This record gives sequence, structure tokens and C-alpha cells, in this order.
Amino acid sequence: MEATFDNKSDVLNAKLHATHDNSAIYRISTDETIWARMYTYVKDLNPAQGGDPTLVGAINWAKKTFEIQGQRRGLGDIRRKPPALAFRNK
Repeated sequence: MEATFDNKSDVLNAKLHATHDNSAIYRISTDETIWARMYTYVKDLNPAQGGDPTLVGAINWAKKTFEIQGQRRGLGDIRRKPPALAFRNK
């Protein structure tokens, strides 16, 4: 499924919309102080059981951890770097 942000200038405070029908799927919101971000929350706007939006993920910026559905990882474990280009001399 493809999705787009409704606020491309501030993706940490936006909604994620499905491209096929433009329905809102997730809401991303960030708590900030004057000096730093504290937490970023991802809420499911269409929970399976209905009702209020359900928290499905969070980023703790101070501890540098990312949690989705109870699985917690450090941000360093999630980051991917492209492989370095290798040049061969023949």
C-alpha cells in the first residue's frame, strides 16, 4: 500500500493518507520543548475494534529508542546506510 503525508513540510506532525482513496490511516504527533523533541507518537486512526485512535508506535528522542507494537529498538539499529561504492582497478 502506498501512502502520503498531508503535511510534507512537517512530517513529525502530520497525517498519513492512503493514496488509493485518500483516507487518513495514521496520525503522527510530536511533543517538543523549546530546545528538543521529547516523543513522537504514531496513532492508528482506524483501529480494528473501532473507537478512539490507538497508539501503535513511539519514538523517545532522549533515549533514542523506537517502539512499534511493543517491539523496542535503538535508533542506531534501525538506521541503514547504503553500502559504500567499491571501485576496482583492472
